[in-house]
Amino acid sequence: MQELESLAAISEVLSKGPPLEDEDRAMLLETTFNLLPCAESASAGTFEPSIVKKLLIPIIHNGAHAVANLDEDLLACTINCLASLLEARAIEAETMQSEI
Repeated sequence: MQELESLAAISEVLSKGPPLEDEDRAMLLETTFNLLPCAESASAGTFEPSIVKKLLIPIIHNGAHAVANLDEDLLACTINCLASLLEARAIEAETMQSEI
């Protein structure tokens, strides 16, 4: 439960906070990745849809930011976060595609 609250707080900072330096974005995305449950321990429906949507938008935005600035580290963090959400069955590929 504490992980979900932390993820919700991070998503608020990423989506509604002040502009961030790339290093700070990468740090927050890495923290997000570390808080996500692994596929083996996660059950489908672990995340509330509202938290997933709040996470998806800033993660995808940061991925676009990484591509625009040729930031390989930030892009790697973004891909890892999205892959973890998919593996944990917190999101479906169609949901992610519609958000993009």
